[in-house]
Amino acid sequence: MLINKIVVQQGDVAMRESGFTGKAPQGGRAQPVQAGHARVRWMRLPAVAYAWVAGCLLLSLAMAGWVGFHVARGEPGRAYLWLGLVAAVLLWAGLAALARQLEDTPGVLVTRDDAPALFEAMDRLRDKLKGPPIERVLLDTQFILGIRRTRRFGRFGGASNCLTIGLPLLLALDRRRLLALLAHEYARFHNARGALAPWLDRRLLRLRARLGPARNLARTRRERVHADRIARKLLGRHVAAAALIEFTVKAEWIKREFWPSHWRAAAASMTPMAPYAAMRVLALTPPHEDFAQEVLRQSLALPGNPKDGISPLRERLDALRAGRQLPLWSSSQAITLLGTRGPQWLAEFDRQWCRDNVAEWRLHRAYLARVRARGQFLAGRFRESSADELIEIAELMRRLDVDADVRSLYERILQLAPGHAGALCGLVQCLPDAEWKLRVACASSLFDASESHRCWASRAAVMTLEKYAPPGSSDAELQRWRERREAAEDMERGATRELAESPFFASIEPSDLKEFEKGELLSRLARCPPVARAWLVRKRLTGFGSRRCYIVFLDLPGLSDERRHQVCRELESTLELPGLTLAVGAGRTPTLAEIRRQAFDPVYERAR
Repeated sequence: MLINKIVVQQGDVAMRESGFTGKAPQGGRAQPVQAGHARVRWMRLPAVAYAWVAGCLLLSLAMAGWVGFHVARGEPGRAYLWLGLVAAVLLWAGLAALARQLEDTPGVLVTRDDAPALFEAMDRLRDKLKGPPIERVLLDTQFILGIRRTRRFGRFGGASNCLTIGLPLLLALDRRRLLALLAHEYARFHNARGALAPWLDRRLLRLRARLGPARNLARTRRERVHADRIARKLLGRHVAAAALIEFTVKAEWIKREFWPSHWRAAAASMTPMAPYAAMRVLALTPPHEDFAQEVLRQSLALPGNPKDGISPLRERLDALRAGRQLPLWSSSQAITLLGTRGPQWLAEFDRQWCRDNVAEWRLHRAYLARVRARGQFLAGRFRESSADELIEIAELMRRLDVDADVRSLYERILQLAPGHAGALCGLVQCLPDAEWKLRVACASSLFDASESHRCWASRAAVMTLEKYAPPGSSDAELQRWRERREAAEDMERGATRELAESPFFASIEPSDLKEFEKGELLSRLARCPPVARAWLVRKRLTGFGSRRCYIVFLDLPGLSDERRHQVCRELESTLELPGLTLAVGAGRTPTLAEIRRQAFDPVYERAR
């Protein structure tokens, strides 16, 4: 399906209705938007990469010819044999770099007839940026939007530009904000470097995918920031900034709030329930303000990683010349860009999800039944229960119902064991807004009682004081808590850095999870289809000896480096282990054989 740049009689009207006009906010005649950097500097990387491949091929052919010439003259020798082997290895490396097949992109194909408004928006975007066409559009189930090169005809065939849009993203954002993200992705993909640039860009993307891990596919931070400026020019800075912030917050909401809530429904339903129909309703409900503010604050605090070229949120907002406050949330949904087929695809995705998750749903239902049975057993001996058993009762109740009233349990625990970290943490979350002073006091006790909870306690105290303390009444206390939070977050980053950078198998031991915690882990892994096996180890950090830290090694067969990285990061953010967690997929480093040999017995194996 080739998308050509077409002229539509009412194109301007259609684009205004879809939210994309291609005009700067100030008005006036729209001009083509230029993007990118100096062509000579940009060409440097692909030139070096292709020089390496060409050098391997030329050197191998030269060595093979030289060896063949001397062998043909009757000059056998062991040195010629070794040179021949080296030539063969170099030849294989060069051909493999050029011939390796790119991973097929999953998704449902969307045609121009299916979604005319979306394709007209892409045509106008291409016309403004003078970029290459998007030949394919795929609808996916992930919260994503991206453009990539895919193969058309096998290993040595041509490539096409493919746009992938996630259905959850279409449900979470309105048209204009969705198109602002699309403008950013297209500008970043194209970068308008002239006639030679698209040819080099196609081959650079192929070569990066063949020569190195997926992180080499990431664009530079400067390119991403420049693409944000393009989006600002096309749709206005306020729309572009609101799209960026809403994307950040709702991505976390879907991951941390929606999916756990949906899986809890297995306690009441024997058959899987349709998630996307529920998401369509809930996505228009504004996220809880405390949740949204904390996600935004943490995202703004992230420094970014110069190794992968990903820009921090604050840098991208600065490029847009926009504020850093929460926007008004979308009141409509961009799924209307799919026309009349949108509801049909939503229903089909629901049916497919229910079919694919029958086994996992039953497993989770059985797990929730065990949770209920365990809670009933402990409740039967409530008077003799220890503080740890009462904590377990509260956790079991909240596992079945996140809004369960467990305040009295936490208060009883603190009577039995004053300063109990688990009880203080739970009580802070249970207290109503009217008792914000008690919430701060509990956070203070938690900060003093547990080093591993200091970051969480200081964040809770700052958020409470900022939201509920009367202006001017607690300025000194708020400043003190902000300083505590900054110091605790520095410590947290240090521990996270040591966990990620130290050798995987150094200072590890079998996990120390309780049965309840282990059940949580197994339930989450069962709901992640790519995971075939998992190993869990506890890791001791040299600079943070009191911290509970874990590494989850994952066997993810058949996934590309890029997809394996995504699965690991998603699991890290959703696994509820009692400490810092690092998820590592078996690949080049570490290999599956190394994990089997050094990570003890698997904690999870998917039934075949």
